[in-house]
Amino acid sequence: MSESISIYEFLSIIIDSYKCCSFFFKFYLSVRGQLSQSLPQLVAPLTQDEQLVVTPHQYTEPASSQVSPEQSKTDPIGRPIVHTSAFKQVTGEAVYVDDIPPFANELYAAFVISSHANAKILGIDESEALKIEGVERFICARDLSGEL
Repeated sequence: MSESISIYEFLSIIIDSYKCCSFFFKFYLSVRGQLSQSLPQLVAPLTQDEQLVVTPHQYTEPASSQVSPEQSKTDPIGRPIVHTSAFKQVTGEAVYVDDIPPFANELYAAFVISSHANAKILGIDESEALKIEGVERFICARDLSGEL
């Protein structure tokens, strides 16, 4: 008898994978941006679009009206505001993780997530993971500066 998962479990896996991939891409661009400043002869600087990914987002207060303050009084009321990346996404110019070609000797990251929701982590033993051939490093929360 084959095991089947519900659509909600499947979507949860997809969403978790997307979040992990997004976090790693932001981490990659952050490190590359820092390296491009300290080693400009070896690492190309971030493009303007890549710089936007690592720049902290400025949140604005939500408003009951979704009409831009710059909108002309003669325009229809409630006209939608176009998302900043919409034109690049529609024209195919947007850069996604899957669009970046692999490099020689490139490392890959694998996320380890809990198999139990709301579980309390008592400890992490990375020794078994580090024994696997090809594993270069184990990174966890204690390795991060907290400034993401």
